[in-house]
Amino acid sequence: MATLTQADHGIPGLVFHSDDAVTRPPVPTLPASPHLHPQSSSSSPSLVASKDVTIQPSSSSCFLWARIFLPRAAVATHKKLPIVVYFHGGGFVIYSCASSVYHRFCERLAKDTNTIVVLVEYSLAPEHRLFAAYEDALMALKWVQMELASVEVGRSCEPCCFTLLLMGDSAGGNIVHHLSLRVAHMDLKPLKILGQILVQPFFAGIARTSQELLLANDKILPLKTNDILWKLALPKDADRDHPMCNPLLSPSSNLKDICLPKALIIVGGRDTVCERQVQYSKLLKDAGKDIKLIVYEEARHAFQLFGFNQEADLLFDEKMASKI
Repeated sequence: MATLTQADHGIPGLVFHSDDAVTRPPVPTLPASPHLHPQSSSSSPSLVASKDVTIQPSSSSCFLWARIFLPRAAVATHKKLPIVVYFHGGGFVIYSCASSVYHRFCERLAKDTNTIVVLVEYSLAPEHRLFAAYEDALMALKWVQMELASVEVGRSCEPCCFTLLLMGDSAGGNIVHHLSLRVAHMDLKPLKILGQILVQPFFAGIARTSQELLLANDKILPLKTNDILWKLALPKDADRDHPMCNPLLSPSSNLKDICLPKALIIVGGRDTVCERQVQYSKLLKDAGKDIKLIVYEEARHAFQLFGFNQEADLLFDEKMASKI
């Protein structure tokens, strides 16, 4: 890959060294907070704690870990709560579980929805191109399954299911799509996947949509940034019509016999990728899947991370799980 500048890719602080190595921009981070503490951004007395756990110390791609967010009910009463397995965004290239925007988002998600949130760290491109992130996602889900299965062994009561949601934004939403396909026919007991929540899933294609052309110079996700992220994430011999990137090329009939969980798809009307996300919703619906599409007309890409506006606040509705 020729040397690229910020003018070429639109990502401040990203430095290219080769096709397989970049220096990522310095992103603010936060440590885990193992002790219950008040939410400084809210007058609510609710509390949340977080801790880092190792999933796989030496996986085939990289060190695999997660940050778990525990609301007060889980810590103080050991009450069994729903679990959200969350995959962060960043175009498969930037951000991590420790990034402050994701730490704060998942902290609030756990607090306001009273769920245990498992924020998964996965391999980043271009050092680890796809399928690496998908493999890490599956390994993380199996880790959750094994951890909960070991808890059930010690119970005196009859074994029961732990309800779980798969959730992710942007590249994380793309991961949720592919993970749901892979685990559709797997036995994940004692887990019961209640549904999947895809927030502005990151898709693309060679042919441009009208929305992409209209927002080609968008300040959040311009086309040049979209394209370079996919160039870094996909296998070197793949283009943007690869199924990892463009699920819309597959007919809906291919999904009819796949037992997918209910899906809530959240879209921003001013997101460069909005049109593809709406088409993706239609693909699932045409395949007979149970889906709900919510469009926030004024929301841009990653709206829930940068400024808690009205649309972002709706994501933290305590009845969020009932919407799917």
